[in-house]
Amino acid sequence: MSKTGVREMGLFGVLLLALLATRGAHFGSAVSLGDATLAVMFLAGLYLGRALWLPVLLLACAGADWFALHGGTSGWCVTAAYGFLIPAYGAVWLAGRLLHGSDPLRGRGLMRSAAALVAGVSLFFVISNAGFYTASGYFENMGAAHYARSVAGYYWPYLAHALLYVSAAFAVHAVLRLAGARQQLGAPS
Repeated sequence: MSKTGVREMGLFGVLLLALLATRGAHFGSAVSLGDATLAVMFLAGLYLGRALWLPVLLLACAGADWFALHGGTSGWCVTAAYGFLIPAYGAVWLAGRLLHGSDPLRGRGLMRSAAALVAGVSLFFVISNAGFYTASGYFENMGAAHYARSVAGYYWPYLAHALLYVSAAFAVHAVLRLAGARQQLGAPS
């Protein structure tokens, strides 16, 4: 396997681990991290790019959810609307994929990445909530505007967690780049 392939597999492994380690709690608590899935999807699109990683990550999400359900987690969210998560997560992945090949740490890369992440998370939020409203079977007696108002407060935590995780990933990227530059110059680490 080429050096690039090994690096891609390693990065995929780190992203998969982050997804699986945080999948259980949407917003986290004093004892658990918030869900990193949105950030993982965005970073996979940005850094990995190849479309084959998206279905693998989607299967990992479904597998983690299956294990959580069989471990006693409530199945309230698992309805016919669950399928809407495919295009919802796909929107976040695509937001990252549109920047693939660009450097998020150079020039306007951070601003473009932030704008793309906000757009991707916003699309995710609209698609997943519209799907849940229309297909879950829970809201026949609730108007769309009332539903939108009732879920709007969840938008900011979703966005904040994604921004936090992506910012952390970019910080690691910057440290690794700096370490690599120092190594190339022969400077002691």
